Amino acid sequence: MAEIIVEAAIGPEWELCSGDWGGWDFEYVSDRARRFEVRQSAALQTWLPSKKPKHPRFDIRVKKGYYKGAEWIPHPGRHAQIYVFAYHAERDRVVADHRDVSQWRFHVVATNQRPASNSIGYANVISLCEAVPWTGLRNAVERARDGL
Repeated sequence: MAEIIVEAAIGPEWELCSGDWGGWDFEYVSDRARRFEVRQSAALQTWLPSKKPKHPRFDIRVKKGYYKGAEWIPHPGRHAQIYVFAYHAERDRVVADHRDVSQWRFHVVATNQRPASNSIGYANVISLCEAVPWTGLRNAVERARDGL
């Protein structure tokens, strides 16, 4: 869901290329070496009716490689230069709707600004950069791309 919401915000300069087990989610159309990955988490999970909210975490581990179509490319590393952390913050089950872009918080972080850990908590994401609304996501991604 988050990739589709992000795609609607960022414009035609970026192409959604995620699928199967690709190493990143979006490529810049005029420079395929510019890539970003969307990592998502949510306050509510349908499979986990929680009495106490969980602390959101995002997987950011180094990958052993990636698929290009059906071909496995053994290339350890982080293959995207930008990460978009998307967090659906609504905790009220009555109003929570993942399709509602106003309920998401987006954080755009250059790969070299992230910690070298396997995961990152939302509190750490917040310390790296402020959230932008869906309407500001395109500009935030472009600023990150320009800074590469």
